[in-house]
Amino acid sequence: MDINNHFLFAKHAPAENSKGRQGYNKDWQAEQRHKRVIDGHRRATVGRKLLPLDFRSAKGIRPQDCFAFQSAAESFHVYVLVRSTNQESLKYIGQKGYAPKAIDCKPKTAEKDFTAQGNKIMTKAAGLVVNPFIAGLEAFKSSDKFTKAKEEWRHFQQCWYPAELENQVFSRRGKDKGFYAVDSFKGSDKYGCLMVSAQNIPTHFDRFNLSLPECQEWKNRHMSYIHGDYDLYACIDPDDPNAPPTKTTIFNVTNYQSKDVDNIKMFVNGWIGADVIQHGEQFHLFHQDDTVYAFAPAGGMFILDNGKSRTLADLFKMVLGVDA
Repeated sequence: MDINNHFLFAKHAPAENSKGRQGYNKDWQAEQRHKRVIDGHRRATVGRKLLPLDFRSAKGIRPQDCFAFQSAAESFHVYVLVRSTNQESLKYIGQKGYAPKAIDCKPKTAEKDFTAQGNKIMTKAAGLVVNPFIAGLEAFKSSDKFTKAKEEWRHFQQCWYPAELENQVFSRRGKDKGFYAVDSFKGSDKYGCLMVSAQNIPTHFDRFNLSLPECQEWKNRHMSYIHGDYDLYACIDPDDPNAPPTKTTIFNVTNYQSKDVDNIKMFVNGWIGADVIQHGEQFHLFHQDDTVYAFAPAGGMFILDNGKSRTLADLFKMVLGVDA
């Protein structure tokens, strides 16, 4: 299989004559000669930048989910690019008591389990969103990732009021119901992990704080631990690759999405049986040093590895003709 064939854009073919055969068109033939020159350059360069995806060994996506994204790419005739997620999060997809990260939940997921100071039980936090100031460096694979996790947590806390910060209970903005809270109950095997509820913060407690024994039953009934979701890096229409996205707001957070994203989100979430896609496309906001899985509308799964090739912006320009 020539992987480059999946990234060649269709041109307008000459009209058929009365016998159903394509007629000769000098302008179209010249255009095709120019296209072959460009395609030849693309074949010489793209193959070194794109790696076929072996879904059986992919670390940031479940093998069965690859087929959901591939089917979406073919059904909607778009390139679907999905950012690799924390491998440890994958085991929680669709599990009761766990929920994927929403658009207003930017704190990082832990990469390893940890034992927090003052808690004798090891926290089974790998793949779950944590408060890094409780988890510490032990929950992350490098000091750089620990530093980024602390930065994201500080940014997350900037939105809340002093009383919420004290209790580690955070109302969701832009919606009547829902809140976040840190599991700070000593003895919990998820101590330090962030939780979410679709309910209002209960008012029948003198003070709602997950460190209190009296709040545990309510927590177990109405709250879920948060695992990494699937971020759509981009959904690109090959017939209109530079189409501007629609800009909306979800939970007071800016959300960008192309015309088919809502349908793709419903398609993939329905296939998987869990709301693993929570929002629009990431690359309209910024580029990161991420591994991205690409699913082509003509078939084929590929890896765009930003650590082993050009930047993703360069790859978009080279492969898809998109000014990212």
